[in-house]
Amino acid sequence: MNKSRKDLIKIEAHHCYKCGNAFVGKVKKTNHHAIPQFLKPERNIVVPICVDCHKEINSYTVQSIPQFNNINNFIKNMEAGIKKYKRQLEKTKPPTYKDL
Repeated sequence: MNKSRKDLIKIEAHHCYKCGNAFVGKVKKTNHHAIPQFLKPERNIVVPICVDCHKEINSYTVQSIPQFNNINNFIKNMEAGIKKYKRQLEKTKPPTYKDL
């Protein structure tokens, strides 16, 4: 799906937003998506950071992907548990005044 440019907010700066180093000499500028693209955000923000900081941030993001899978599994298990609980409630009749 092609996104229009209005869905991308690009921040311009002459220094790295993470370490603060100026983009001069060997410090090369890259653009980092604030929200990982694999999450398919509706809108995204691109911030300038240096290559070293970009590698560090991306390595952390890759390490956190299994955690997203764990969260998804947890949610699926909770949904299954809730469905099972609802079915059990539907089978059980609530007590009436006479039962008390």
